[in-house]
Amino acid sequence: MSSRAAKSTSSQLVMPQGGCWPEMDFPAITRPRVRKKSAVVPMFSDDRWPLAGLGTTGNQRPPTLNFMIVPEKFRVTAKRFMWLAINTKTPAEILNAPGTHARP
Repeated sequence: MSSRAAKSTSSQLVMPQGGCWPEMDFPAITRPRVRKKSAVVPMFSDDRWPLAGLGTTGNQRPPTLNFMIVPEKFRVTAKRFMWLAINTKTPAEILNAPGTHARP
């Protein structure tokens, strides 16, 4: 997986918390989140995101996100939502809630 530094360009949309949304050639799973280094990391532009890079427990088969089932006009929005869910830290309010098994 190649490392890509997020750069701000006029063509990028600014996220509400600051920073920029990933461009189409960014990895769908950022380096800090990759646990299985030998896994193929999909690109943001891919319509199928195998999540093997996130690792699994036991003999579980890693899931794949299939964006082809999302209507095309909503596909980039769905990818942004999932990219944030995968690559941003879980807020402390959720992490520390009773009965929660969320990742940091």
